Amino acid sequence: YSQSFQFMSKWKVPTHDPNQEKIEQKFGKKKLVVVTGTSSGLGRKAALALLRSGEYHVIGAVRDLDKMEVVAELDGFDMSSF
Repeated sequence: YSQSFQFMSKWKVPTHDPNQEKIEQKFGKKKLVVVTGTSSGLGRKAALALLRSGEYHVIGAVRDLDKMEVVAELDGFDMSSF
């Protein structure tokens, strides 16, 4: 198990993004999150909690867009961040 992720120990975290200013102008300082299964269950609750925190833009990965639209309306998802 411990050897499975050893390759990740050599990864470097980027320290400077030359496009950071443009990104912040477009999206602000919110982080981007992709949540799978957003139209039901745990994915739905996770997306709602992230949106309510006001700190994230959430992309919902779903199979049924019509169902997701209904869920977003019922749960009051902030559409400016979803």
